[in-house]
Formats: sequence, structure tokens, C-alpha cells
Amino acid sequence: MKRYAAAWLMPLLLAAYCPADPYVDILGIYYGQEIGGIYYGIEAVVESQTPVDRVEFYLDGWLFRVETIPPYYFNGDHQGVPYGWDTTIYPNGTYTMTAIAFDDQQLSGLAEISFDIFNNRPPTASCQADPAWGDLPLAVQFTGIAEDPDNQALDYSWNFGDGGQSPLQHPEHTYSGEARVYIAWFTVVDPKGASARSRICVRAGMLPYLEENGLVAMEAENYDYWREDGTGAEWIKRKDKPGYSGDDGFIQHAPNSGISYGFGTPNPSVEYWVDFLKTGRYYVWLRGFASAGNAACSVSFNTTPLEGTLRWTVYNSWHWLGAVAAGTPITIDLTEPCVGILAIHGGEDGLAIDKIVLTSDPFYKPSGTGPAASQRIERPPPLPGDVNHDGVVSILDLIYVRNALGKSVSEAPDADANGDGKINVLDLIFVRNHLGTH
Repeated sequence: MKRYAAAWLMPLLLAAYCPADPYVDILGIYYGQEIGGIYYGIEAVVESQTPVDRVEFYLDGWLFRVETIPPYYFNGDHQGVPYGWDTTIYPNGTYTMTAIAFDDQQLSGLAEISFDIFNNRPPTASCQADPAWGDLPLAVQFTGIAEDPDNQALDYSWNFGDGGQSPLQHPEHTYSGEARVYIAWFTVVDPKGASARSRICVRAGMLPYLEENGLVAMEAENYDYWREDGTGAEWIKRKDKPGYSGDDGFIQHAPNSGISYGFGTPNPSVEYWVDFLKTGRYYVWLRGFASAGNAACSVSFNTTPLEGTLRWTVYNSWHWLGAVAAGTPITIDLTEPCVGILAIHGGEDGLAIDKIVLTSDPFYKPSGTGPAASQRIERPPPLPGDVNHDGVVSILDLIYVRNALGKSVSEAPDADANGDGKINVLDLIFVRNHLGTH
């Protein structure tokens, strides 16, 4: 009877002493949660009748970490101390985390949870304007170019710089106010609030600078157009260097970080449009302010680079410069009247430019703040007989036509004084008849 009783109780006694599998729960994250960035505090909590040997963490079936010291952190240092888990290195999507706890008898229990990793990447934005310049009123078709690396729907907004706005991606806008350079901003925002901006320069109703008697002067800050380079560098308007001319300050190549650029490489530029009537050679002068190591720029005319790099060696004061280091002057050669585009390109950032002067006089060098800025007005109609464009009909015009006799109009268009498509004695007579006219 005693043996029978012991045999009957044995399974119960064995069951009472047989440890159960460890119980595991995952804390710090819940099912279906969306996480991103650096995430902290994911922990496996284990209840076990016997000592816990280890906790193995798996991510989508791949062993991620083994922890042996409690607390058992998914993102720990193996000593029970948590640290940040960088989720940005994982593609966005749904993941399954598994925690398996083993006791010292190698009995195990597990917990699983699914969650989403989503690291919002900001969108990108760029924009275009067609046309980017013209007479007032100026109707412009804007194009907004935007991409979201997470393929989310984007919200668009435009600020046209004259008070006008639009929520469309590709709006049309008409400038009808004052003649000036407008800056239009294009902004895109994703559903998470990340945004990107881009801007475009629109030259509305701006007349070119008027060359008169072989001279044109321009305040650098009153540019006609600017072009970005995609690196974040730009020419900005400032007023913090005393001694500048005009009321609106100057421009400076920013940021002042000592970066060097070469013509043809990405660099920001500003453009100045000039109405040339007098042909021949023009000499380019720039009034600049440089600090040591940040003292260079280059110049182009109608997108063609001129000579080399202008490099200032006089620091911490305004200084006129018109030649490259070898002493070669910066020049423009015009064979016919035109509206040309002079551009200043970033060389070494930090350089400030106050004024630009173009002169046909090879012996002229500006001093002080230089001549007053040229006008932006309609060019007066040509004076009959003034074929050399010096503002008066004189013997010099007769000499000009005489030297052009026998040439075609395409070779010397100004010598066709009477406009009959030929250069002959009739042009001499026409000029003679207008001698003394102003």
C-alpha cells in the first residue's frame, strides 16, 4: 500500500519540481508602433523559476544580440546598460523582433512583436522661370521640381517676391509692379513636416545700364540677375564694411570659409546687363574689399571668361583692381553695338565687391568710390551723322566714314550714315551736312 501510494504520487512530485519554460515579454515598444532615428529602451523582461542563462534577440530572423546580464536590453552594451539604436541604417518597412530567453537548463521561452521603422528623409526642391527676364508686365511660367525619397505626397507653395503666392506646383504669375529684380521662393513640405526650398531670380522691367561715351559704372549690389551654384555659396548684400559707395551697400561672396573656386566649376555668379553703343576695347575695373586668403574672383562677358583671376593683395580696405596677377588687364572687345552681360564669378569666398567700371580709356583708373552709377533709361535715338557715337557730329565722323569707304555694311555698320545699305560718298555728304550738330 505504501509502495502503491508512492508510485501514484511520483508523477505529481516530479511535476512539482520540474521548472516551467521562462516567460518573456518585450517592453519599450508596442505592436504596430512606428519608430525612427535613434531609439532607446527596448527591453526583454524574463520570469523564470531557474537562473536565466541568456536572452537572444533576433531581427527578422537574424541574430542581433545576446545579453547575459539583466536588464536585458535589445540595444544594450552587454552590461545591462542601454544605448541608442540607430534605425536610420535600415530601410523603411515592417520588422519583427524576437526575444528568446534560455534558463540554465536550456529551457526557453520567447516573445515577438512587429513594428515599423520609418525615417523621414526631407524632400528636395528646385525651380525654373520662363522667361526669367523681360519688360513689364512680365508673365512668367514657374516650374517647381520636387522629389520625396520616401514617395510621400508633398504640399507646394510659391512666394513670388511681390506679395503674390500660389499653392500650385507649376503656377503662372504676372509681374506688373515696379521694375526690379524679384526673388521667387518655391517651398515643398512632406506630411511629416520636413521641407525644402529653392529660389529663382526674375528680372522684371529692368533696363540695361547705359554706356555713354565709352564709360559705364555699376553698383555691385544692383545686379540684374544671379545664378546659384548648388553648393550653398552665394553673393549676398551687406553694409558692414564702411566706405562703400551708394546707399545699398555691396555684395560679398559667402560663406567666408576660404573655399577656392575656378571658372567653369560650380560657383555663384551675379550678372550686369549693359547697353553698349560705342565699340572697341573696354577695360574692366572692380572695387573690392578682401581679408587675407579670401581675395579672388573671375569675370566673364556673354559667358566667355575674360583673361584670368583677379586677386587682391591689399587687405582690409577698398581697392580698385583691373588686372590679373601677371599685370594683364581684364578687357572686353566689341565689334558692334550690343546688350552684353558682364558676370562676376566667385573665386575665393569672403571677397566683397562694391562697384564695377567699364571704360574705353586705357589710361583711366578709378579712384575713391569711382564715377556715379550709370543710368538705366531708354537710349536716346542716334544723332544723325554721329557715326562714331561721341555725342557730336564733327570732322572725326567724316574721318570715320572715309576710312570705311569700300567696306560692306556688315564690316562697319555705323559708317552707313544715311542708312541706304551702302558705305559710299553719299554717307560723307550726309555727315558733312550735319556738322556741328549736338
